[in-house]
Amino acid sequence: TTAAIHRRAIKAWRELEHDVQLEWSAIAKGVPSKQLPYDPSTHISGYNLFVSAYHGFAQLGDEHTPDPKPFTPFPQFSITLDDATAIEEDLLITFSTDITSHSGRPPVAPDLPALGPDRGIEHLHFVLKLQITHPSGGIRPGLMRSFLSMQTESPDRIQVLIPDYKNAWHLDLTEYQAHIRYFLIDSQTGYRSREQQISVRFEI
Repeated sequence: TTAAIHRRAIKAWRELEHDVQLEWSAIAKGVPSKQLPYDPSTHISGYNLFVSAYHGFAQLGDEHTPDPKPFTPFPQFSITLDDATAIEEDLLITFSTDITSHSGRPPVAPDLPALGPDRGIEHLHFVLKLQITHPSGGIRPGLMRSFLSMQTESPDRIQVLIPDYKNAWHLDLTEYQAHIRYFLIDSQTGYRSREQQISVRFEI
């Protein structure tokens, strides 16, 4: 569970050598907080950066004690709904992705795929927190479930597979709304980007 992972992250921090903790603190001075209000003059602590990286690796299925590595700002990114298809009891949702640099330009060149290795950002992975509801339903954060996206044959598309989706939210409809919070994880560092949010409707 997330709580158990957090306890292990705290334990791992306490077991670090003090010099390593100081390295984390030095790196964190250049990392803005992801909490509101977003004040560029403030930054997180080395402890918070370490714990965030620990959680990031855990979400990628690679839980371990992270090493202190320089923080590189994440590019701008967004997703849009392409398709939602029921596969027996499961739901497969496909999204188009768009990743650009802070200057508004693609990280390498405009004719290269968004998540392809030629971009040099194949280490970035989308995580989506979803809640599925009826078409006019509101967001209930406690009902959101986290999913690590799957890459498709098209480098600028991702998919999320939701097992037994009807029972997951106790809904059996022909039209749904999905409230989604999503972010990027860097698989080289465990660092996570700021969350973004969208709501989409789709028919099955």
